Amino acid sequence: MKQFMLITFLSFYQGYSFGCGSSPNQESEGAGNQLPVTEMPSLANCLQSIKEGSISGDIYSALFTRFNIGTENAEAACEALAEEAAELRGLSLRNRSLTSISGAELLTSIVRLKLDDNLLSEVSGLAELGTLENLDLGNNQITSIPEISSLPNLEILRVSRNELDSLRDIGRAPKLTNLAVAYNRINSLDGIERYPILRVLNVSDNAIETIEALLDLENLVSVNIAFNQVCSDEQVAILDLLEQKGVVVIGKSAQNCQPLAEPR
Repeated sequence: MKQFMLITFLSFYQGYSFGCGSSPNQESEGAGNQLPVTEMPSLANCLQSIKEGSISGDIYSALFTRFNIGTENAEAACEALAEEAAELRGLSLRNRSLTSISGAELLTSIVRLKLDDNLLSEVSGLAELGTLENLDLGNNQITSIPEISSLPNLEILRVSRNELDSLRDIGRAPKLTNLAVAYNRINSLDGIERYPILRVLNVSDNAIETIEALLDLENLVSVNIAFNQVCSDEQVAILDLLEQKGVVVIGKSAQNCQPLAEPR
């Protein structure tokens, strides 16, 4: 028995280390300690959604379809869904007309999640996804994402083509290395200091005029600043300095002095 437990532990540890298993905090409890389905928060939400007939336009509905699970027996359906969802490391729900991310709490091992090209205006369920490293929320209707602060492992965030007015509309993300916020309504780089190890930044097609804050990003290797309002000699000199430091600068041209376009 002890040998079996040791082998099981080692297999789990190796899977977690190389991105193939669940977080240690996801270990299941013994059967004797298991809560009834109706008392498990994530499954209780699932059951309630089925009961109210509101399984539509959210992650629950997308997953039920993906795994071909019927909802005639609500309790069995939610249990089956939870088992399948807990195994997912990557999931694309692109262009599904999602208006809610209800059900995201079932994705207890998710690392890569694509929710771009939907109808999302808020993403409050993100706080449950502690294993998430790569998130795409592009082309939605999002005005703020404070939940990002609850994602300790997030490295890549794409939130282009939304309705953000400021980088401060995005929560802190100490491990973030790649940020795309093109085609929003951002007029300042205020808040960029909350991503101290950022390497790749795309802020094109916004309304930014000053870029001094980029000089504080010691790990920056590439920035796309095209179609903003970085026009003055002083600001262009900062772009020159970034290039001298080895940063690849995209959009250092007359593109940065074009009249602001209508919101896209």
